[in-house]
Amino acid sequence: LRRARQYDLAIEQFQRTLAMHPEFIPARQALGLAYAQKGLYDEAVAEFKEARKLPGTDTRGAAFLAYAYAVAGKTRQALEILDELNEMPGQRRLPSYEIAAVHAALGRKNQAFAWLEKAYGERDNWLVNVKVEPMFDPLRSDPRFETLLQRMNFPEN
Repeated sequence: LRRARQYDLAIEQFQRTLAMHPEFIPARQALGLAYAQKGLYDEAVAEFKEARKLPGTDTRGAAFLAYAYAVAGKTRQALEILDELNEMPGQRRLPSYEIAAVHAALGRKNQAFAWLEKAYGERDNWLVNVKVEPMFDPLRSDPRFETLLQRMNFPEN
């Protein structure tokens, strides 16, 4: 529902899921994304902060929080989180796909495409969503986006 841009329905579904399983990190993160994409930035930030408190969270949660700050126009906070991620010890995998989304939200297209290329090289399994993912809407008009889709063998529209 979220990737179909039906944000109200997505929010309702994620809230029902969390009523049953409040510690289910993917649902909490997806709810945060639905809030962010609907323009409910305070709610998005709150969900991502809550998700980061849960056991089992990873660097992806930090990147999602940075994304929420970026789309909310809170550039300084988004960049601070990106700096934190880049300063993490080398054994932690950086979430290339999500970092690309943060850069896209910040209007930093070159950095966004560099991180998408990194995700492509890593065979990041989240990359299969790139064609329909709302986080990458700011990149769709750039020819590099279509080139990436072609390299991934996505069918033409």
